[in-house]
Amino acid sequence: MRLGNNLFNARKKKGLSQEDVAEKLGVSRQTISKWETDETLPDICQSKKLAVLSIIGKKTPTSIGGDELLSSVFLWIKIKNAV
Repeated sequence: MRLGNNLFNARKKKGLSQEDVAEKLGVSRQTISKWETDETLPDICQSKKLAVLSIIGKKTPTSIGGDELLSSVFLWIKIKNAV
């Protein structure tokens, strides 16, 4: 599963809008849309914000996803840096 799909499914599972997530991360709704369609991906700082805000950690009651989402981000970064 791609990062965009993971983010989309996690957001929907918690009933959050793109605007809700964007506001928590300090980015635009369009940025969230681009992440969800794999047009662009969050950079390492944005990924850290996702984790710090408990948006993707499944051990917190406010999470919207799981470790799979964070793993997807770091895998993408690793692949990108290897090319």
